[in-house]
Amino acid sequence: MLKEILTGKFNQSSKILKERLSILFQNKLDEMKKSIKKIIEGNILRQGRVELIRRRIRNGKLQKNIRRPVAKGFTVRGGKLTRIPAAKLIRLKIIQKRAARKRRVKMAQSLRKRKISIKKRSALGLKEHYNGLRDNK
Repeated sequence: MLKEILTGKFNQSSKILKERLSILFQNKLDEMKKSIKKIIEGNILRQGRVELIRRRIRNGKLQKNIRRPVAKGFTVRGGKLTRIPAAKLIRLKIIQKRAARKRRVKMAQSLRKRKISIKKRSALGLKEHYNGLRDNK
């Protein structure tokens, strides 16, 4: 490259310089991508039966470290892994089933009300009739 500059062949020297810079830039970019992958993968650390999720930024806010159990039926209390009692697990399952049932009933109610209001609007001529809602039977 120096020979071209000294002999006055600036076009060749600029091409060589651009090629070398692009190669250097591509290598640096590859290194940065690898380091970012390591950071993303390294955000969750596994410590035996506990996962440690490190600090991270979500929605512009800093979330602190979290410890959560890997095994089912365990919870972290006071920094230690403790077993959830069987009675509590059964109670939680019953509560979850009841909540699912309530959600299903409330959704059916809102769909019924929406269907009635659409019928009223179409009867008044405010809106075209809409058959896209499914019938709850």
